[in-house]
Amino acid sequence: MNRRDFLRATGGAATALSAGPVLSRAALAAGGHDFNNRVLVLVELNGGNDGINTVIPYADRAYQTSRPQLAIPRDQVLTLDERLGFHPALGPLMDAWSAGDLAVALGVGYPQPDRSHFRSIEIWNTGSASDQVLSRGWASGVYGETNITHDQIADALILSGDSGPFFGPGISAIRLDNPDRFVDRADRMEAGGMAAGGSALDHILNTRATVVAAASEIEQRLRAAGELGVAFPTGGPAGPFGRSLEVAARVIASGIDIPAIKLTLGSFDTHAGQANQHRNLLTQLGAGFAAFRQAMIGTDNWDRVLVMSYAEFGRRVGQNGSGGTDHGTAAPHFVMGGGVNGGFFGEQPSLVDLDAGDLKYTMDYRSLLASATQTWWGLPEASQTLGAHRPVPGLLS
Repeated sequence: MNRRDFLRATGGAATALSAGPVLSRAALAAGGHDFNNRVLVLVELNGGNDGINTVIPYADRAYQTSRPQLAIPRDQVLTLDERLGFHPALGPLMDAWSAGDLAVALGVGYPQPDRSHFRSIEIWNTGSASDQVLSRGWASGVYGETNITHDQIADALILSGDSGPFFGPGISAIRLDNPDRFVDRADRMEAGGMAAGGSALDHILNTRATVVAAASEIEQRLRAAGELGVAFPTGGPAGPFGRSLEVAARVIASGIDIPAIKLTLGSFDTHAGQANQHRNLLTQLGAGFAAFRQAMIGTDNWDRVLVMSYAEFGRRVGQNGSGGTDHGTAAPHFVMGGGVNGGFFGEQPSLVDLDAGDLKYTMDYRSLLASATQTWWGLPEASQTLGAHRPVPGLLS
């Protein structure tokens, strides 16, 4: 399989997303930190997932009264304990729940929530407070503060959606997108022998050269790794998300040294006709996560992978007049992997003690980021980026 074949199969062309060095951090100062050979897979639920119909408070009478048409019937809820259960479309996740490697973080949000898509996802991506505007992603801040020293292909691989937390100075990311256009341009750059005419052009040429080198190394590793032997949901509407998860699994199984991978599923912005759209999205999520878990277990990589979901916000408690839900605040999120201590973490928000009709958050989202950076990757506390927020106790081994 040549580079063109690989990039076509993965559904993307490699393009650089930042100005940082792409191939190596070994030139950074001695005494830095690496990532403990662990991978973080971030899954953005774009548009704001309705957490109340994802992890359902089926035993709470206020659930049915607030959602007379949207409430999932109790006999269809996949019971997790005496209070909460999964949407029936998440059936493929029950094996992970029973095995104890799937956790649900409850009531995740932040103080003084913003209900704008643009601003709230910016808050999540930068690790900021709601009254803070930052110009770099939280990963860029953490990487800079903790002085990472590691020889790797890139800091992050973006398989769908935008770069999220992986933007800013001192960080490098590669996006796999549009294979033919990238490969054609890259081949011409290699063959043309363009001469540098100044520092700006030097930088462009060097960046393109390192992207080509990174793509070539990814290709070689994937070719040597072979197939996964797992059927991912890659047909129909579920195809793009399933294919992205399959690429993520192949990258990890091949031993390619990239500590973070980002994917996006959505849109979860279900203002109208929510029932069918939400069920379809959760079907993709559940089937995709289950296949990814199976592939990681089958290749003996599950213990070094951490999957975390996030979104700009949840939805309001009450349904609207269009059979949907409007922008809300707090929501549950999934944490999955061989190093995860399964179960519920945090406190389920009340459906009646509300803040202007919305759930009151019970877990700050930056505690999940601290769990990923400090407990999972083993990096020291990044005080300026994540403030005083500490990891969620007991979430990760």
